[in-house]
Amino acid sequence: MVLCKKKILALSAHTDDFELGAGGTVAKAIALGANVHVLCFSSCENSIPDGYRSDTLRCEMQNSCVSLGISLQNVRILNFPVREFSYERQKVLDELIAINK
Repeated sequence: MVLCKKKILALSAHTDDFELGAGGTVAKAIALGANVHVLCFSSCENSIPDGYRSDTLRCEMQNSCVSLGISLQNVRILNFPVREFSYERQKVLDELIAINK
């Protein structure tokens, strides 16, 4: 694997998507010196079963980022409702444009 960029933005729809889908690639990129940032669009609070804290999945994602070597300063978790991204598509686009700047 050859990485051309030293700065990587990992996009994650939900709190476990990027770790499960690209955790190995991200770990290798970090080992090669990349500065990884993560943008997660939903903290999935509506999906948390009764009896669990509302920030359970947010905390799990933050812990996995730390395990991978990603600074929590580089992790941003938004609160778009699960399965409703299409209703919020302009706001999602606005977030992508803002983070690009």
